[in-house]
Amino acid sequence: RLYGTIQDINKLKLAEIEINNILTRLKLATSAAGIGIWQYDLNSGEMKWDEQMYDLYEIPRSIQITNDIWESKVHPEDRERANREVQNAIEEKISLFTDFRIIKNNKNHFIRVQAMILLDSDGNPIHMIGVNQDITRDRERESELRNAKQLAEAASKAKSEFLTN
Repeated sequence: RLYGTIQDINKLKLAEIEINNILTRLKLATSAAGIGIWQYDLNSGEMKWDEQMYDLYEIPRSIQITNDIWESKVHPEDRERANREVQNAIEEKISLFTDFRIIKNNKNHFIRVQAMILLDSDGNPIHMIGVNQDITRDRERESELRNAKQLAEAASKAKSEFLTN
């Protein structure tokens, strides 16, 4: 005698394929945009980074990320503010939007952070999940544009003074 059950797993298999397709597209999009994804367990202190985060901070993937390692990469002048903004987002249960500098290749790089707080069923913060993006090129272009504007204004003023004399 043989007993058994038959279960149609087509729907599960199709859902698995769809999830893998979505993950592939997400990985491509974040890689192309230079966006790293991270998660911070507020109870255990454990941090999880995707590959792009390790690349952004130039940290070997073999290293288990801790808050101390992250802090060591943040520019010393921005460290206290960055920590304060993270703590405020956790305490107030609000999203975090900020920029700060990190030191990479002995140069300053600007990082843009966007994060949200995940709450348990009682409304207590349990996770912070977010993205980081290197916006150094944007900051450099902004600086170049400001400098060009100042030069143009100075040239215009000098021309006006020359013509009035």
